[in-house]
Formats: sequence, C-alpha cells, structure tokens
Amino acid sequence: MVQALVARQALSDEELKKAIDGCDQEPIHIPGSIQPHGFLFALSDDFEILKVSANITDLIEGNTRDLIGQNLSTWITKDKIGELRDIVSEGSLNPIRYTTLELTTKKQETHQFDAVMHRSGEVLILELEKHNPDAKIVHQQDFYQEVMNFSVQLQKVESQTNLYEYLVEEVRKITGFSRVKLYRFDENWNGQIIAESKELHMSSYLGLHFPASDIPKQARQLYSKNYLRLIPDVSFAPVSMMPDDLDSHKKPIDLSFSTLRSVSPVHMEYLKNIGVEASMSISLMQNNKLWGLVACHHHTPYHIPYPVRMATELMAHTFSAFLSNFMTADEESEKSQKESYMRELAVALRPNKSLVETLKKKHTLILQAVNADGVIIHLEGKYFAFGLIPEMSFCHRLIKWLEDNHNEQVFASESISRDTNLAVQGQAMASGVLAIPVSTEMTDYVIWFRQEQTEEVNWAGKPEKNITESETGYHLTPRASFKRWQENIRGYSKRWSDNDIQAANNISKLLLNKKYEDTLKQKGQDLQSILNNSNAFIYIIDTDGKIMTINDAALEAFDLEDRAVAGQHYKDIFHGELAQMMENNHAKVLGQQKSMTFEKDFIFNGKEFHLITVKFPLYDTSGDIYALCSMSTDISKLRATEGELKRSNKELERMAFIASHDLQEPIRMIANFTQLLEKEYAGQLEGRGREYIEFTQNAASRMRDLIHDLLQYSRLNIEDTDIPIIDTQEELNVIIQQAQDMEENQNAEIVVMNDMPKIQMKPEHFNSIMQNLISNALKYRAPERKPKVEVSYSQSDINHEFSVKDNGIGIKKEYFEKIFIIFQRLHKNDEYEGTGVGLALCQRIIDQYNGKAVVQSEVGKGSAFTILIPKNLKQD
Repeated sequence: MVQALVARQALSDEELKKAIDGCDQEPIHIPGSIQPHGFLFALSDDFEILKVSANITDLIEGNTRDLIGQNLSTWITKDKIGELRDIVSEGSLNPIRYTTLELTTKKQETHQFDAVMHRSGEVLILELEKHNPDAKIVHQQDFYQEVMNFSVQLQKVESQTNLYEYLVEEVRKITGFSRVKLYRFDENWNGQIIAESKELHMSSYLGLHFPASDIPKQARQLYSKNYLRLIPDVSFAPVSMMPDDLDSHKKPIDLSFSTLRSVSPVHMEYLKNIGVEASMSISLMQNNKLWGLVACHHHTPYHIPYPVRMATELMAHTFSAFLSNFMTADEESEKSQKESYMRELAVALRPNKSLVETLKKKHTLILQAVNADGVIIHLEGKYFAFGLIPEMSFCHRLIKWLEDNHNEQVFASESISRDTNLAVQGQAMASGVLAIPVSTEMTDYVIWFRQEQTEEVNWAGKPEKNITESETGYHLTPRASFKRWQENIRGYSKRWSDNDIQAANNISKLLLNKKYEDTLKQKGQDLQSILNNSNAFIYIIDTDGKIMTINDAALEAFDLEDRAVAGQHYKDIFHGELAQMMENNHAKVLGQQKSMTFEKDFIFNGKEFHLITVKFPLYDTSGDIYALCSMSTDISKLRATEGELKRSNKELERMAFIASHDLQEPIRMIANFTQLLEKEYAGQLEGRGREYIEFTQNAASRMRDLIHDLLQYSRLNIEDTDIPIIDTQEELNVIIQQAQDMEENQNAEIVVMNDMPKIQMKPEHFNSIMQNLISNALKYRAPERKPKVEVSYSQSDINHEFSVKDNGIGIKKEYFEKIFIIFQRLHKNDEYEGTGVGLALCQRIIDQYNGKAVVQSEVGKGSAFTILIPKNLKQD
C-alpha cells in the first residue's frame, strides 16, 4: 500500500510524465561502455575479434583498431578456446561459470585472468578480470565447503525473520562488505530493508522504505535476467567499446548478461549520495519474479573475485528455495483455514435451506474466508449487507461503476479512491474492495470491504526525486539525503492476497450454485403446479421404467389419488392393455430417439378412454436419454361430440339438398307460366306489363342459378371416397374452350403458361375451382383494355401451386378475406352478375383438401389467385 512521491517543481503533467518515462526507458542494457576493472571482447563464432574495450592496450601491444579482425587464438591456447566454447554452450551465467586464462602482457609479464563468456545475439562476449590468488574461497574445496555449510545451517532456521538475518550475516562474512542489506519489494515495487548486517559504527537502514523509482523498471528487468551486479568503484571512468560500430547495421551490443557492464550515471550519483564507494547486488527470485535483492555496500572501493561472487549467488539461490518453503507453508496454512470455512459454508447451503436464510445465519463465514470487515451481496435487485460497510447509496454507485467500467471477473483494490471515481461515505471508512460477479450477465455481485489501515512509513529520506532541466529536457535525479523521513499513509487497506481472491471466487461459485438451485427448486414447484392444473394426463418415467413425476389429472383419471406412485415402476401401477400400450410406445420412442404421437382406444378399470398421446425423450447434459415424458389427452367426449356434429351436418346437408331440389319445381313453374303469359297476351300487354314479365323471368333465372350453386355447395364432401389421379392439362383445356366459346369472351386472351401436372383430386372439384377463377377473371375485366388471363403452375416440396392471373379491375386489400364468404358480393347485380357463391365454393373445396387460397391484387391493374393443394393428400 506504500506509495512513493515525486517532486513536481511546478512542472506540467506532461513534463512530469516525460521525466518519469525517460528514467524508466533509459537503455542501461546497451551502455556502449564497461567498467575499467576488466576487459571485454566481442567475437564471432570463429573467435575473430569484432570489438574490444578501449583499455585493451593496457594488456596487449598495439593499436586497438589493429586488433579488429585478428583471432583470439593468437593469445589463448586451443584447450582454453575449447573450454570457453563449453561455457557458451551451457547458456546463461546464472550462476556464473568461469575459467582461468594465462595471458602474456605487452610488458612480457604473465598474468592469470578469471574469464567468463556468453552469447549476446550474433556475437560472443568474453570478459576478463585479473585473478586474485589471495582472495578467500579461491580454491574449489573452499567454495563448496562454504555453500555446503550455508545450506546445512539454513535447515535449522525456524522462522522467516531468522532466515533473513542468517542470509545477510553469511554474505557479509564471506564477502567482507561493510554493510549487507536484504531488500524486499512490495506489490508497488517499493522496497523495504527487512534484515541488515553492518559494521557497528555505521548507521542502520533496517525497517526503512525506498520508493520504486530508486530501482526503475528497466533496472528490475535486468535484475530478473542477470542475478549478480558488481561495482567495485563507484567513481570509475567508463571504458568505451572500439570501434564505435559493430557492423553495417551499427547495432549496439546488448550487455544485459555482462559482468563488466557500465552503470547509469543516475545510479552512480545515487550510490555516492548514500556514501557508498563499492556495491554488489544479488537477485532473489520467487516464482520467476523478482522478490528482493541482497544489497552489499562498502565504504571504500572493493573488488570481489569470481569465486566469491559465485558462492554468494549460490547462497542466494539456496536462500530463495528455503524462503519458498516457508512462504508455501504459510500460504498452505492460510489456504487450509479458508478451505475449512468453505466446507462449513457448503454444508450450510444445503438443499432444504434457502439462500437468504443461510446468509443471515452464516455470513461470518463469508467474511472470515476472505479476511474482510464487511460484505454486501446483490442478487436480482435485492441487497444483503453484513459487517462494516459504507452507506448503501455508495454501494449502489459502486455496482453501477462496476457494470459500466469493469469487464473482468475480479475487481480487487486496496484503495477505492485511487482506482475509481467514487468517494467513500459512511461511518465505515472502507478503503479496500473485492468484487466478484455471481451471474453471467455481471449484474449481481458479492462485494467485500476492508477498513482503512493508517500506516506510518519510515522512508530512507523523503521519497522524492528531484527534477533537473537540461538541453534534452527534464530528468529525474536522485535525492541527496537518506535521513529517516516519516509519512502517514491513508486511504489504503491491507492488500487482497491470491488466497483471498481464490476464496472469494469459491464463495461466488457456491452462492451462484445455491441461487440456481433455489431457482430450479422454485421452477420445479412452478412446473408441478402447471402440470397439476393441466387437463392432459402427464407423467415422466426414467429409462428403467420408474415414475419420476405424475400430475393430478392422470392420478384422478386412473383412480390413483390415494396411492404413492412416484418411484414405482409403471407396470406396478398400470396393467392390462394400458401397460402393454405404454411398453410398446416407450420402446418405439427409445428406439427412434424422437418425439412420437400415438392414438388408442382402451378400457381401464371399467372406464373407456380414447387417448392421443405425445411421447418424447428427455436428455441429460451429456446428451444421453434419462427419461421419457408422456402427455395424453382423452378425446372420448370430443369424439362423441364430433360424431353428433357429423350426424347433424349430414342432416343439414340432406335438408339443404331436399330444400334446394324441391325449390326448383316452383321456380320452374313461375318461369314457364311467365313465358305463357308473354306468349298468349303479347298483343294486349302495354310497356309496363312487359317490364313486369321481364323482371319476373330474370328473378326466376337468378333464383334457379342460386339454388344450383347452393346445391353444389351443400353436397361438397370428399370423405369416404377414393380420389383419382387427374390430368389437369386435359381438364383445363376443356374449361378454357368452354370459356372462349361464350360470345362475350370472343376477344379475350387465355394463356396457359406451362405444362400442367397430374394430381390426386376429384375432377369436378378441380373444374369447379378453375371455372370460377377463370370466369371471374373474364367477368371483372377492365373496359379500357383487352382482357387477358394467364394460368400457370409451380410446385414446392409439399404443394401443387396453381395460379390464375388477370389484368382486370382488381380488388381492394380490405376485401381479400370477404370475397371467400358465401353470398358476399362487392358489386350490385346491375354491374356484374353473380350469386356470391363461386369463391366460397372454391374455398370450401380447397379446405376439404387441406389446401390454401392466396390472393394478390392491385386496384386498376388486376388480380392473381394462387391455389395450394398438398401433394400428399390427408383426408379428414
């Protein structure tokens, strides 16, 4: 939670950001120079010298540029070349592997050098440092003994604090540095000295904090690659690499793994401000992440040879392994405690308890498992609050902020004011928040709160970096004073650990499962209520034949109200013909694995049933059938009613036939006597008398047509009749010829657009439809143009489609349905003749064949009637 400061010095935000970014982006891995306590060669794979440090003339006779292109074998034996190749082949230098070389200097003096080698991109890097035979742990046996002793003693350490202290004491003992500190990073990359070993006269840094800017991002990245960094003299003058360019691309050499790499001037100034003349840093890693540093300082220039550095680095790796054990043990203990809370909460969320009831009684488990002070649970618009929480108005705004601004599964913050635009209100000054959604829509949340923890932080100097201005802009410079400076940190809570977040996720899943369980339970109750209020007989049986559920209608119908049916095999409940029918139907559905419909008459317990049953399989999440659902409707009463209705319809049809047949005789007599009157008294009748006779004759003729059409309409029925296959082309030819023979149609054009099919239909029915449609198309012609009728055919997968299209007067859209109703006419008799039965007759015929009539029309342009007749005829 510690936050470092940066001195603004009245800079704009943009200028301040540039200064900070400039510090973080300094290319310290390609300084183009080395420290002067050694020599560096850049070599090709054949050990040809590509580049050297400028101080090589102190070692080898000649001009630096004269060495470029020469082979290293000029000065090093073949055996040593092979040894260097072996070192390179082993990869990185963690821990350092070195060898010794004998070189004769330009003064003809033979010296031993410690040599390390590694690959950097396309070049080999060879580094040499003078060997010090008097240094401690030069001999291999001393080296192993020191590391072995350290490892053995680590196993006796009982706490992390003792582990820290033992490490710094041992490192200072074998290196001789005047101060060794253990520097641990926090989540914000600020550091704290958690252990220290020093000379007595030196001031202590133990417990002090250092801001993240003291070790910027790119420096931390290098510490994560190259685990050891030595600066024997902070006042060194950098030695440049010669020549200035490596190849035609002029790429700088990456010295990330170099032990001699030069140092940032800012870092040098920082060390001088502390009062350090020499330093060494060793990286401490945990889970492949930089955890801390062993920081070694000396009050005078001080060089540590390779063997000692190797020993300290191995000690640091050993320490990291033991630290991991301690940390893992602590985490496991915490995790185990949280899991116990989880188990108790899971038991509390048992099926017979509602979620709300459980929350009220067991909310302390939800708090303890996450080490929180308060929690709110938002489910489907309802809030449940426990412990110390902010005002509910703030909680509402927080959930709205999460919905609008956060799309991740977890939102964890130790500072609400820092990470959101919300101001905390209420007596509970919560600073930390951990939010987990409990719905896929991310609208329901569980939100834990932690109280603010006021912290007094002791900094090593005021944690500000001064900013200086130069020709290239503003730059951060290190602070000059490291005197203890205290800061009161507010607005932060304890950080949420990974174990806290994992526990929160687990609780979220438990609550989500319980929420779904309660919902399913309620839906199950609702479903049972729906089933029990249905008149259909519904039951579900599993694949073993046991009844899982059955509704009240089925229990009552089969006289089972007083029996415990659920869980029993259906054959123990049903018997006789019904049981056999159920067995047969179940086998068919299971065999075909699809919904099927069955119809059956039977008698059960003396009751007559006529059931239409739909059976279908139910599948589990793996796609396997686990049960069958049966829904039956008893249509016995419906069948009886249907029978009565059919008998009634037959009587009505018979009465209509008799009435229409018997009415024809008086109409015929009226027509005949009217003709006799006109014939016998023609000379005696005046104009008015003749007009009356004409009206009577027209009325009789119209009545005769109406009775004829009504007789046709009443006798239409295709039941119990074999329906033949007819050639519609032949039938249509006759209909068209009859229409064209009529005098009023002499100038009309009737066109058949394509070949007509053979279909299953009574010829009189097909003729009746087509005659009515064609005659109507000719009747309702437009006076200003020649009438034209087009008859066409098409088909779909299920229907024959016949169309009659004309260029007549058209029909208004609001009359499309009215024209198919019997006796409905859109025009007066003196405009267009007709009885109003023709299209109604067509509609009734089409209905008999389970077909459909579709009309399209535009007033003034014409109409098109399309008749759809099913290919697979199903008779009612």
